[in-house]
Amino acid sequence: MSYTTEQMQMMHNKLLQELISKTKDTGWIEATLVNGKRASYTGYRKVGNTVYLRGKIKDISATGTVLFYLPEEYIPEQSCSIVCGGNGSNHGLIGITNSGSVILNGYSANIATGNLVHLDGISFVV
Repeated sequence: MSYTTEQMQMMHNKLLQELISKTKDTGWIEATLVNGKRASYTGYRKVGNTVYLRGKIKDISATGTVLFYLPEEYIPEQSCSIVCGGNGSNHGLIGITNSGSVILNGYSANIATGNLVHLDGISFVV
């Protein structure tokens, strides 16, 4: 089967549009913290269907605290929990709920003593 130049161009454009939609990048969006203080730029971005978090948050009063909320298009279908870094050998557990809350669900030390929560490297599929 042979194709005309016009048909080839249409197929090329369709494939290109599919590729662009799968890899669309929103760029970094600054998160509006509802608890804790920003220790470095804290934000999120979506590339294709993967959401990435970054930043450090300090002065969180307790585990179970909502850190910030994600907009609807960044929310996973099912809630998930992801291990995050902390000060030194400490680590935490970040929860991403299916309602958009980003929550500190646990921490290996007393979080109220000024420990940091590191979001860098956290990603999940939506």
